[in-house]
Parts: sequence; C-alpha cells; structure tokens
Amino acid sequence: MNTLTLIVLVLMAALIGGAFIWLRPRSQPQTQAIYTEALSAIIRGQAKQAIDLLRTVIRNDSSHVEAYMHLGDLLREQNLAKKALKIHQSLTVRPDLPSKFRIEIYKSLVLDYQRLMDYRRAAREAEQILRIDRKNLWANEFLLKVALLNEDWNRAMQLAKTTQKIKGRIDVDELAEIKLREGHYQIKQDNQRDAITCFNKANKIAPEYGAPHFELGELYFKQGNLENAIKFWERYALCCPDQSAKVYSKVETTLFELGRFSEAEHFYRRILNKDASILDAMVRLANVLVEKGEQRAAMNLVEETLNKSAGSIPANLMKLKLSLSKQNSHQLSRQIDKILELLSSDSDR
Repeated sequence: MNTLTLIVLVLMAALIGGAFIWLRPRSQPQTQAIYTEALSAIIRGQAKQAIDLLRTVIRNDSSHVEAYMHLGDLLREQNLAKKALKIHQSLTVRPDLPSKFRIEIYKSLVLDYQRLMDYRRAAREAEQILRIDRKNLWANEFLLKVALLNEDWNRAMQLAKTTQKIKGRIDVDELAEIKLREGHYQIKQDNQRDAITCFNKANKIAPEYGAPHFELGELYFKQGNLENAIKFWERYALCCPDQSAKVYSKVETTLFELGRFSEAEHFYRRILNKDASILDAMVRLANVLVEKGEQRAAMNLVEETLNKSAGSIPANLMKLKLSLSKQNSHQLSRQIDKILELLSSDSDR
C-alpha cells in the first residue's frame, strides 16, 4: 500500500468517525422529544396519535422500554389486548431491568389478561409482582379480587388481612363481609350448618356488622327455630337501626305465632332507645299500642314524635289514623291538608 492510499484511508476513517459522533447526540434528543410528545398526546386522550408517536420512538430506539410499555397499554385500551400482551411479554426477557420497571411490566400483563378474561394467568402475573415486592398493595388487592371471584375463602381472608396490614389499618367489617359471602355460598350448596358457622364467625369478627345477624335470623326461621330467629333479627335491627324496618313484619308475625305478640312493644322500644329518629319503628309501636287498647299512649307517642319532627309524614299519617274515631270532619280535613302540604314540599325538593 503506497503512502497516498494510506493517507486517503485514514482521512475517510476520520470523516466517518466524526460523522458518527456528530450524528449520534442529535438522534437521542430527537427521540426523547417524540416520546415527550407521545406522553402529551396520552394526557390529551389522543390515543391514535400517541400510538403512532410511540411506534416512531421504538423504531428510532428499540431499547426504549417505557415506550413499549405505554404502547402496549394504549393498545389494550383500544381493545387490542392480544397485541398488548405480546408487547408486554417481549419486555419480560430483557435483562438487567430495574425492579420498578419489572413491576410495571407485570402489572400491565395482569391488566392484559384481565381484559382477555383469563384470571388464572392474570393472577400468575400478579404473583410475579409479589416475588419482587411482597408488600405491593396493588398486586395483593388484585389477588384478593380473584380469590373472591374463585370463591377461595381462606385465600381471600389471608389476602384481606395482608392488604389491611400494608395499609396500616384494620377493617373488621371487610373481614366479616368475606365470611358473610362464604355463608351465602354455603347456603347455595345447601349446607345450612356450615352457613351458620360462617355467619357466627362473621359476628365474632365484627359484632356490630349487622348483615350476619339478619342471615342467621332467616336460617333459624327456615329451620323452625323461632326463638333464635327473633333474637338475631332483633340484633340486626339494633346494629342497623336505619335498616331495621326490614325485620319488623318478620318479628311481629313470629311473635304472634309464638303467642307473644305483646312483646313487640318492648322490641320497638329497644329500637327507639337506640335511635329515636326511626319513624317506622314509632309507627309500628303506635299500632301495637292500639292493638293492646292503649289508644292514649299511642297518641302521646305520636305527639311526642311530632314535637321533634313536625314535618314527619309517617307521624302525621299515624296521627290522622288515631284521630279518625275521635275528631270531627273539620279537624280531620285540616290534618289531611297538612299532610298534603308536606307531600307537596317533599316532592319539590
């Protein structure tokens, strides 16, 4: 090789190297600018534009993991979950990714499988998150939903306790709700004894959570155990006074069957002692007093209620009912007019 040829080759190599060095720094900022524009399109809700921009980013830089992740998420939201799944799966084989990226990739896979209604595989990907971060709240809450969906009650209880521990708070009603749902499941399986066990456990977990008391009342009534039925219906009424009307007729009917209808008075008084604003209980108590021939006591109860709640339609109607046999037509007409006014004002709200 002569000297001139060698000089030419050296100059060419220098030019090529210089061109590479000059061009490379410009490519990265340009790709980043496109990526930033894609993120802005996502925020604006312009999914198609964002997808096109992200594809451009990936063509320019195949190592841009975040662009792949966003592209897959957008495709899933466009009802292209299978394509999204392929993109997110391709990211799992990339080496040396930081834990935060791997968690986000598995989270996207969970959502992809969920969109495809494949909860078994979705749960498997959520478990992958827990292998990286066992205290990950999102993954634990998702697995809790799957456990409930699969009626895996022991797993659901375990996961509920775990999520509460992560949150740093105890919610006994949530735990009781799981036992309640298990009890409903046992009823469907015609396992009344197991259902009773579940409802009792729910009561033990959260004594003030009313629903299990109601369900126990229903089960005992079906079994002909009327004493226990009344006991648990009353517990429900005292735990949930605003929902207590649900059991009024049940309690009255059962007490009548037992020949102890007069005890209904004490039942309603206990509810009103717990919450005097339960107007349905007041009306029921007034009716019981009338049945016992204590018309004056019933009217006093209604008047006492109206002193506290003059606009109460149930109380005014009860007063009208009690007045039918004692007041003249003019007085009754005035009471009816008042009730009509209350109904009118109530409908205008």
